[in-house]
Amino acid sequence: RYIYPSSEGVSVEQLSQILMYSRKEIIDALESIHAFIIPSTKLENSDIHDNDARIHEIIDVGLRMKTMYGALSEELERDTWDIILNVLSEWDGAIDYANKGVILDDMIEIVLKKSEISLERGVVQYCLEKCIVLEEGKKRYGCGRTWNNRSLSVKLDANFIAQLVAHNIFNSRTAPWKQSHFLSEWYRLMPGVGIHYEPQIDLLRGVAIGVTDVSPIIQAENGDNLQKFVRVHDKNENDHKNVLYWKYFPKEQIMRSSVEQRFKMLFKEKAKWELEDLEPYFDKSRLKEVLMKYTRHANDDKGCTWYMSK
Repeated sequence: RYIYPSSEGVSVEQLSQILMYSRKEIIDALESIHAFIIPSTKLENSDIHDNDARIHEIIDVGLRMKTMYGALSEELERDTWDIILNVLSEWDGAIDYANKGVILDDMIEIVLKKSEISLERGVVQYCLEKCIVLEEGKKRYGCGRTWNNRSLSVKLDANFIAQLVAHNIFNSRTAPWKQSHFLSEWYRLMPGVGIHYEPQIDLLRGVAIGVTDVSPIIQAENGDNLQKFVRVHDKNENDHKNVLYWKYFPKEQIMRSSVEQRFKMLFKEKAKWELEDLEPYFDKSRLKEVLMKYTRHANDDKGCTWYMSK
């Protein structure tokens, strides 16, 4: 249901026999897709007592070559995050998860107990590792190996959690959200208490786009049923005019398309874009190159630079 390529997983050794890449490149690729270790297959180097870091590194790579890895389906990851959000909202041990932190092992146990679906410990830890805030200068090991000592207290990224909540809100209906209504719902559903847990609007970059005229969107999705939309969502027939709405436009879906197709999709939604709103939808290392190829730009009287289709 949820582990690719199979419930047994796949090892670096097996992948190296199929793909024309070095073993290090394969390990790096596994980390980049957040592959996690299949429970019961993890091999440890804890019995090595040599102080030479290089020896540990060589042995570590060797162990990882034999360890079995898998990747989650979107369905199970989404279900797991729903349980995690519920725990963050209700569990006393997570009252101040972004500042005081949570005990990772306790958090995993609570999530497993709350789950009505069959969850592996490795799946829950895989999700939580995505939002653990690292101390300055520390790096993730990746592939499910970030935290060997789960009894440590870890802080969770409130902004990451806020974006998850935003995705859930947009997925709750297909129609765009009036900004005031969306913010009210966002604040209500966000786990945590206090100013630190109030989501900021710039977190919606890469999640949704702001539009002021929703008539074309509504007509495209509901035919000419604009009046019904107004009656249900806005109560006032003129509310949809000159008011900012947010339409779901997640980068995870958009970036599956080619660069050229992405620009077509973006400019179909809005005729002009600011750079910071375009950035989430493209590889930063190639952004300057693709902007030169597919867009033209101009400054307005306030000095803002806008990008338009060529």
